[in-house]
Amino acid sequence: MWLSGIGLEIFMSLYQALFHFKPFLYTYDTYKFVDMSVTLPLITLTLISQTFFYKLVKNMFGKTYALFALALFVFEPLYIGISRIFHGDGTLTAFMTMSGISLIYAVYRDYNLKWFAVSGALGALAMLSKSQAIFLILYTGLIVIIEALLNLSQKRLWIKLTRCLAIWATCYAVTFFVVFPAMWVKPADTVKSIVNEMLYMGAGERTDVPEEYIKDHFRYFRTIGKVFSPSNLLLFPIGLVLVISQLAKGETNNSGSKLKIYGALFCVFYFAQMTLSIQKAERYLLPVYPFVGLISAHAVYYFWVKGSFYKLAMIPILAVVMHRLIVNTPHYTAHAEYRRSWGALASEAASYLNKKVDATELKVSVHPRSQMFRPFFKGKTYASDEKLPTGWHTDYLVVDAMYDFPKRFLDKCQQEPEKYIVFNGKTYWTIHKCYATNSE
Repeated sequence: MWLSGIGLEIFMSLYQALFHFKPFLYTYDTYKFVDMSVTLPLITLTLISQTFFYKLVKNMFGKTYALFALALFVFEPLYIGISRIFHGDGTLTAFMTMSGISLIYAVYRDYNLKWFAVSGALGALAMLSKSQAIFLILYTGLIVIIEALLNLSQKRLWIKLTRCLAIWATCYAVTFFVVFPAMWVKPADTVKSIVNEMLYMGAGERTDVPEEYIKDHFRYFRTIGKVFSPSNLLLFPIGLVLVISQLAKGETNNSGSKLKIYGALFCVFYFAQMTLSIQKAERYLLPVYPFVGLISAHAVYYFWVKGSFYKLAMIPILAVVMHRLIVNTPHYTAHAEYRRSWGALASEAASYLNKKVDATELKVSVHPRSQMFRPFFKGKTYASDEKLPTGWHTDYLVVDAMYDFPKRFLDKCQQEPEKYIVFNGKTYWTIHKCYATNSE
């Protein structure tokens, strides 16, 4: 969110320089390019992380392998969808991707101190985005421990690994301190607050989390088919088996199997961490996408280099990747979210109302998450629990189909929808006409 804040401030400063006036906060949603100013930094960061990932994977495993790895995760609909909206999970994924792949690359480069430093700094930026990035501290420690155990007799290497870990931790701490102003004032209280929040989220002490979140311990296992495309669900286990097989044969140096195992460990342990958390949502799994692509690419590459026949056999699998993308275009998050669509089809609901003759004068209440609807609508948007100015009335009520009709509007709006917003056979929003006598 801090990236979006910077983007918004730059936009407002440019506006002030051009027009000698800085809009008030409550009027931001009426300015055409405000939404672009907060999402453009997030999209740009995602593109940078993809390029970063491709460059390092290419250096380790070659251009063809890197292209396969990149394609197998950048075309995942949920990854595209979340990366395009104003939400912290896209930023978290970008920084965790760069930090994780930098760590693997540092090992590949014989424990290069520079890349350990880069990984630590990026890990801190990930932590500043969302607290799930605490995983990177545990992951880095795990990789260093494994490397130490694999080289028990090399005391000099142990010293170098200790130095690498110290560099990583130092860069992490310095970046966290410098970029986070709260650390300049009360560092101890800030760290305590962050730790308490993580424990609060994971220990099940929240009172505002739906009961289904608490009881559904296997939610991710049940919805994994929605989160990942069929091609990755097929290729990841095949790739992992092939990597382990090569590792068992002692092909650690030439094939880079050990490095790919580290990628697999990222997926497995991050998945485990999020499974233990009380609050679960499909988008929380976004950081594993690049590393799932890394392992899935091994399966594709393995058969690709075997000859023309195997290359032809890979075409249907790659076609499945594109099919999943095409059928979800342009509403990329629509298929994956088990409970919430997180704004999917909100643009379609707004488009329907924008076609009304008096669209710019309409007052629309949205239940819930009005912020997902507001950027696309020409009129005035309000949250369903928000009171309109005296004398004004709600013209239309827009309801997420996953939620019940809000009780506050039972006597104000027609319960029978005027319009159903449907995509791939599923209703995402309902639009209800409201009575002209429902003034506040």
